[in-house]
Amino acid sequence: MTKDSLLHRDAISRVFWEPYIITGYRKTNTSFWECVKYTCVMHNDVGNFWSHFIPVILWLIWLWRLSDSLDFSDPFWYPLVCIWIGGCSYALCSSIAHALACKSLETRQIACMIDYQGITMYGIGGCVAYYFYERPLDNVLFQYKWTFIIAYVVICCIATLQCSLSRFFWERQRYLMRAGSYVLPYNAALMPFFLRMFTCIWTGEQCIAETLPYHLMLNLFTYLAIFFFCF
Repeated sequence: MTKDSLLHRDAISRVFWEPYIITGYRKTNTSFWECVKYTCVMHNDVGNFWSHFIPVILWLIWLWRLSDSLDFSDPFWYPLVCIWIGGCSYALCSSIAHALACKSLETRQIACMIDYQGITMYGIGGCVAYYFYERPLDNVLFQYKWTFIIAYVVICCIATLQCSLSRFFWERQRYLMRAGSYVLPYNAALMPFFLRMFTCIWTGEQCIAETLPYHLMLNLFTYLAIFFFCF
């Protein structure tokens, strides 16, 4: 595969078009091996593949290095492992989706839905980590951990379903629908942190001053990303 094999968007079906991208498309109805070879060609989706696949490798290396200093059989680290599994699942699902997006229309649709499910798995891992590490103690809302986590899983499944349906409906608002689908799960996962922050402000107790700037910066960049994705 070379750059000479790339196409103008007029040479492929409209369903494979991406907004504002005119050239650099891979040919469609390719074999699995051709999809793999395209990952080493500078086409208009190669950045999406490598920007997700490389973090999977880095996360696994980081986890392996930390295993020398942390005892992952200690239940304290289970939530951290959960968010690592969710993060690796999300990045791996997304990289596979971008790699196989040109194979066929059916494969493209299925791969994108798997990508949405990967985001859901990352969210669930984050929900578990925030619940066990950041929730305020003795708060009535978090007395029943399985209720909170199961409710979050249901919310994420609905978000995944809505994202998947947006591939067939709501063409003009599909990006807004997809972003909106994950705003609610994202904020739901952060509920333990927000309540703990409000507890700190209101009572001066259970403060997490050393990590607060990181959380606020994370939220700032997340909402900026959502804004630019929608508009």
